[in-house]
Amino acid sequence: MNFLRFDWFFALPITKQALWLTIAALLGSCKPPGNGAWQGYVEGDTLYISAPVSGNLIKLEVERGAQVEPQATLFGLDPQPDQSALLAARAEYEAIQNEINDLHKGLRPDEIRVIQAEKDLAASGIQLAQLELQRIHNLTAQNMASQEAEDLARAELTNQESKYEQASARLDSAQIGARPDLIRATEARAQAAEAKIRQLQWAVDQKQQDAPAAGKVEDVYYRPGEFVPAGKPVLALLPPDRIKVRFFVDEPHLQSLHLGETVTISGEGFQPISAKIRFISSEAEYTPPFIYSKENRQKFVYLVEAWPEPQDATRLNLGLPVDVALSTPQP
Repeated sequence: MNFLRFDWFFALPITKQALWLTIAALLGSCKPPGNGAWQGYVEGDTLYISAPVSGNLIKLEVERGAQVEPQATLFGLDPQPDQSALLAARAEYEAIQNEINDLHKGLRPDEIRVIQAEKDLAASGIQLAQLELQRIHNLTAQNMASQEAEDLARAELTNQESKYEQASARLDSAQIGARPDLIRATEARAQAAEAKIRQLQWAVDQKQQDAPAAGKVEDVYYRPGEFVPAGKPVLALLPPDRIKVRFFVDEPHLQSLHLGETVTISGEGFQPISAKIRFISSEAEYTPPFIYSKENRQKFVYLVEAWPEPQDATRLNLGLPVDVALSTPQP
């Protein structure tokens, strides 16, 4: 391709022609003019505020261009149905806790009294059965009662003793509470209910989003009444500490810039402000086709980013063209 002729340029698509014009403009501006300044522009790392849950947008507390303070409410989604599910989960948890308390306490006093009465009745039955067995045994010895009658009396005594043992066991169990395995199973249900409460509470809390930092609302993407999918930004927020200036420096002048160095930002409509260099690209951003030589070194341009102080950054609008110069001119 012969770059000394321009036939190749006009044969390119419009989009590529625009790209080449942009490259030419950058290359023309990367070399400091007489005042020792590079041309750049203002850019910001915008925060896109979204909710991790979905829902209908019911309130929007800010508008485009508004300045907000940290923790200020930005927007809110409809808390239903999570709010109702949270109330139901709390009621379920309380019911399980009451059940656990009852299991630890055992039966109610009136129920214990009933079992105690059964035990006392069985004790009386044992005494009567013992007397009856003794009486039948004496009669049998005198051949006045059959052996069958004595066997029946002995069986009745055994029956009353069995009733007494059963009543005693029930009374002991009622007084010490439910079985340990049943209590553990109920406590596990309570833990699951508590975890569900935390999950639903988190979902309800996420329905309202607050400003993570002070900043300017750059754009609003949803309006009240619209459904917002989970993770979709409702608005864009630009904190002042995320505003930076980007400019391009040719290779010969790149060595004069260092991380942490202070540069001066100037432009129309505001007094010059200071900014610190935080990023210097290690690779050329735009390199048009040419054969590398010492004479062509100035055609390499490198991206440099500088951050002004937050109180100064609020005076800069995104996209604003600016001039960047070293605060201490190089000799």
